[in-house]
Amino acid sequence: LAIGNLDDMSFANWNEFDDDGLNGEAILESGLEILLQQIIQKHQLPVKLSHIVQSVDYSDPKLIQVATSSSSSSLSSGSPINSTPQVFRCRKLLLTTSLGTLKNSNIQFIPE
Repeated sequence: LAIGNLDDMSFANWNEFDDDGLNGEAILESGLEILLQQIIQKHQLPVKLSHIVQSVDYSDPKLIQVATSSSSSSLSSGSPINSTPQVFRCRKLLLTTSLGTLKNSNIQFIPE
């Protein structure tokens, strides 16, 4: 199911077969960034970018705490990384990181 316009996407037809016989799979031609932007705008969600996450504490299911560490680095795109250590508190978390970061245990998850 190739979706060019997100306005054409709905949960009602998400699991239908398309011409290729794929069931429950979709290709967002505009990428996930557009989908995330629409969700963020619709729900007025705060988004934090360019932070180095040190730990994620989800021991309290109603309050996730995310601690960031200090750094003087920049992203590969040249954008500076926020270098002030902070603790963010949230009910839900979407964290994106590299597989190498996970393999090296650079982020502490509490509980493990």
